[in-house]
Amino acid sequence: MKTLTIISALSLALIFTGVNAGFAKQNGKSGDLRPNLPVRVKYQVTINLEVSIHLCNNYQVQVMDANGRQVAPPQFFVPGTAIYYFEEQTRQTAGIRIARLVLIPWPGDHFVCAQELFTSPAIRLLHFNDNQMVLFDLYPNSGRHE
Repeated sequence: MKTLTIISALSLALIFTGVNAGFAKQNGKSGDLRPNLPVRVKYQVTINLEVSIHLCNNYQVQVMDANGRQVAPPQFFVPGTAIYYFEEQTRQTAGIRIARLVLIPWPGDHFVCAQELFTSPAIRLLHFNDNQMVLFDLYPNSGRHE
C-alpha cells in the first residue's frame, strides 16, 4: 500500500510538472521557451499646422506609453518643420503609444505669449513588429476645441 501511494504521488507530481511547462511556453509555440526578443519600432509624428502662426512659446513633440512615460527622447518643435522621427526598442508585443505636442512651461508664473497652441494627442493601440514605422498626425490650433 505504501509503494502504491508513493507511485501515485510521483505520477501526480510529473503530471503537474508537464501541465505547468505547457502553460509556460511563449506565444503559444510549442518548444519555444525563449523570452520575447527586442524589437525596434520607429515613429513618425507629422505636425499639421494649417497656417503659419508666429509662435513665441516653446513646444516639445513627445511619444509616450499608456502610463505617461516617454519611450524616446522628446524633440523641440521648430516652426516650419512638419515631420519628427522617434525610435524605441522594446520587448513588449503590444502597447499603447501617444504622440503629443506640449507647451514647455517657463519657471515661475510669468506668461510668455498670448498666442498658444492647443493639440489633441494622437493615440494608437499597436502590435509591435521589428522595424515597423508607425505614423501619427497632430493638428494644433490656436483655440481650444472641446
